This record gives sequence, structure tokens and C-alpha cells, in this order.
Amino acid sequence: MRRDHGDKSRLGGRVGERSAEPYPRLERLPRRPAAAERAAGIDGPPPRHSTADSVRRSSDLTPPMKIVEFAFIVYPATDLARSRAFYEGVLGLTSATSMDLAEGFWVEYEIGPHTLAIGKEPFLKPSGDGPQLVLEVDDFDKTIEHLRHHNVRFALEPFDFPHCRAAIVLDPDGNKLGIHRRKT
Repeated sequence: MRRDHGDKSRLGGRVGERSAEPYPRLERLPRRPAAAERAAGIDGPPPRHSTADSVRRSSDLTPPMKIVEFAFIVYPATDLARSRAFYEGVLGLTSATSMDLAEGFWVEYEIGPHTLAIGKEPFLKPSGDGPQLVLEVDDFDKTIEHLRHHNVRFALEPFDFPHCRAAIVLDPDGNKLGIHRRKT
């Protein structure tokens, strides 16, 4: 399921906000002089290149890296027992790895070929505004009924699209999880 999330910068942060990202940001070209300025002989910047020129130039670049797979996703958690009760007791996941850390914990769950981790570390802060993992379920209605039975909070009640059904729930720390079923 794809959604358009408005005109916010696709490179991260708020529009116009500078960040310390490790890759170069695109900068706005200087404006081209208006026709009246050109007629008066006032010079402006050179005309912009066409989009085709830009694509041609950028396609000549060799990618500096190649991503080979999705390693894992981690959700911040604050309370190990409460988080395990939700992820294992309510969602029915089985822990594949669990570690006690000096300032927290780390638990991994294998879901198909992917890994979902929950962890408490100084750099992890729970937020309902971050990315969301969407879980594909085999029986959407039964899953929603099960979640309601366990008093799981819904950020977005179940809804239908032409090709799927979905809902968004919150884990004990307010992180969002999508519940999804493709229509056949």
C-alpha cells in the first residue's frame, strides 16, 4: 500500500531544514532574469539545463555502494516485560535472540526472512512519528478481533482499499505497527 505524504522533503527533515546528512543536498539554482531584465541588458545566471541533461549527467555516476538486503528493523522499547508481553503474548512472535545490555536490552524476532528487533539503548527513543512496520496477516478480521480482545490501541481503525485491508495499532511504547491483508 503506497500513500503520498504531501510535499515534505523526501530527503528527510522538514522542508528548508538543514541537516548533517552524509550525502550532498541539492541546492536551488539562481533564478533566471525576467524578460524585462533581459531586454534591459541586466545579466542573470545562465539558463537552466534541461531535465534530460541532468538525467544524462547523473546516470554517468557510479553508485558508491550496493545494498544487498534488508538486515532488520528495530523498534525502541522502554520496558522489557511489557514489550515481550505484547510482541510474544499478543502478536504470537517467538524470540530468536535476546540480550541484556549495560543500559537496556535487545530482543529479535524472525518473521519469514526478516528480523524485527525491539531494544532499549540510549540512541533509541520511542515515537509514533517514526517509520512503521506493516505485518501481513492470514486472517484480517480474526487478527483485529484478537487485538481488540487484548485491548491493543488503534492509531487508525481498520480500513479498506481496492487491493487490501489494513489498520494501524500502537505497541506499548506508542510505536506504530500496520496490520495488513492483501485481497485475492
